[in-house]
Amino acid sequence: MLSKTLLFMIIAIISFLIISCVSENSAGVPEGGYKKLSEVPDAIWAKVAKMKIFFGHQSVGFNIIDGINDIMKDNTKINLNIVETLDISQYEDGVFAHFRVGENFKSLSKIEHFKKIVLNNKNKNLDLSFLKLCYVDINKNTDIKKIFIQYQNAMGQVSKEVKILHFTVPLQTNQTTWKTCLKSLLGRGDRWEYADNIKRNEYNNMLLSKYKNTRQFVDIAKIESTYDNGKREKFKANGKQYYSMIKEYTYDRGHLNEISRQKVANELLLALANAVE
Repeated sequence: MLSKTLLFMIIAIISFLIISCVSENSAGVPEGGYKKLSEVPDAIWAKVAKMKIFFGHQSVGFNIIDGINDIMKDNTKINLNIVETLDISQYEDGVFAHFRVGENFKSLSKIEHFKKIVLNNKNKNLDLSFLKLCYVDINKNTDIKKIFIQYQNAMGQVSKEVKILHFTVPLQTNQTTWKTCLKSLLGRGDRWEYADNIKRNEYNNMLLSKYKNTRQFVDIAKIESTYDNGKREKFKANGKQYYSMIKEYTYDRGHLNEISRQKVANELLLALANAVE
């Protein structure tokens, strides 16, 4: 007969194996998702490379594409076929297709264009699609409720055909002057210099409230406003706290430089790995 000690060890090993199996889905992705690129096994990256993906964007999107290429140079196991195209019918294997979506300053045009392109390709075995609006699409005069309703409706239609990845809207650095500082000291809330970023923060809060519990989410605004030590670039206006882009992450107040583009690309790649089924 087995000794009690040996029996206990066998039970413990079996329990561990059961827990390990339960904690991962069929693709081997942990329930909580991968947190670092180094955690992602080669088998998952091979599956990502075979996915058919659509990414609608404008100039900041090209920054992100550059960031992905930066990372792939040092991580040969990540091998995406990145192509700028509106039609994936010619690609039998995986493709990371991206395209210039809509018009800048016209967020509704981007949402509708993205929906049209993805639905036109819905019968071509699409695995994942995502739209990134730009900081120029949201300003102090934008009706963000209208934009959000349009986004929700469009993504609702698209998600019936293909899995969606959501992006927050990018931020800008705050355009502060000595007048801004003086207004702050006087406690005045009429700081036009903050108005655009305030609207972007408010729109992003809507997105976070709706989609934050999904693993398929890239919070580009958080990445842009977070230092390596975890602290965030923030400001106060009208008694509320908001976030802005870190100056060291951009070359022109809004576009991603080499540092930030790799940070965003890192999170996007993790989201792709976590989307594997």
